[in-house]
Amino acid sequence: MVSRRVGQPSNRRLQEPLREAIRALLVARYPDFGPTLAREKRYELHQIEVSSETVRQLQVELGLWRPKRRQAARAFQWRERRWRFGELIQIDGSPHDWFEGRGPRGTLIVSNNDLADANTNLPAFMADLTRASRWPPSRRKTPIGPLLHRARELDLLLSAQEERTLSKNLIVQYHNIAYQIRHDGPGHRRRGAKVTVCALTDGEVVLLREGRELPYTTYRTGEQPPPDEDEKTLNERVDGALEKQQRKSSKPALDHPWRQAVAMAAARSATSPATP
Repeated sequence: MVSRRVGQPSNRRLQEPLREAIRALLVARYPDFGPTLAREKRYELHQIEVSSETVRQLQVELGLWRPKRRQAARAFQWRERRWRFGELIQIDGSPHDWFEGRGPRGTLIVSNNDLADANTNLPAFMADLTRASRWPPSRRKTPIGPLLHRARELDLLLSAQEERTLSKNLIVQYHNIAYQIRHDGPGHRRRGAKVTVCALTDGEVVLLREGRELPYTTYRTGEQPPPDEDEKTLNERVDGALEKQQRKSSKPALDHPWRQAVAMAAARSATSPATP
C-alpha cells in the first residue's frame, strides 16, 4: 500500500513565516555561524527553538553552509565521566576569517588570566554549560584546593630562569654581572656544578642548586647587554632611521655661513660704482 501523503509536506514542518524569520536572522546576524552555534544563539537571544539539522538545511538553501562529505564511521575510545568540576578543560581553536578577507585566516583563543574575573564569571559559565549539556558531574566536590605554595615559592616559579655552570672559583656570569657563591669550606665539590639563575619580577636575582638558595657576593658589575631585537623593535628602528633621513635637507639653513657670504658679496657688488 502507498500512502496518500507521498510527496506532501510533513505535518511537523515549520510554518513558512517562522522559516522566513529564521532565514532573515541567519543572513543578517549569523552568516558565518555553524548550525549548532547559530541554533544556540537564536534560542538564547531570540527564544526561537529549532533543531540544528533544521538550521543546517536552511543554511544550505541560503548558501551559508557547505554540506560536508560523510566520512566513514570511526571507532572512538570511551572514557568515564569526570568525577568533579574542573577536571576537564576544552579549548576551541578553529581557524576563522577574522579579517574578513583583508588578511589570512587566523585562530583566536581566549582565556582568563585574571583569577578575580575567572571567579566572577565561572558560576554563570558553569550554569550555561550544564544547561547545554544536561549532564551534571557525577560528583559535586571540586578538585581545586587551597594554594599550598608560599609567596617565595611562587616568586621563584614565575621568574625567568637560566642554567649556568660554576667555575673553579664558584663564579657564574649573568647579564655582565659576576656572582660568586659564598661557602664555609674549600668548596671543591661545587666546582662545575649546575645552578639555576632566577630573575624575579622585582629585579632580584636568586641562585638555586637542588632547590635551595645559594648565598652569593657580587664582585664585578659591567654594562648591561642591549635588549634582544625582535621584529617589532627592529622595524621601529628602521622606520625611525628612514624618517630621520627624509627630514634631512641638502639645502643649507638660512643662517648658514655660506648663505651669509653670498649675501655680503651681493651687497658689495650692488654698492660698488659701475666700470666704464
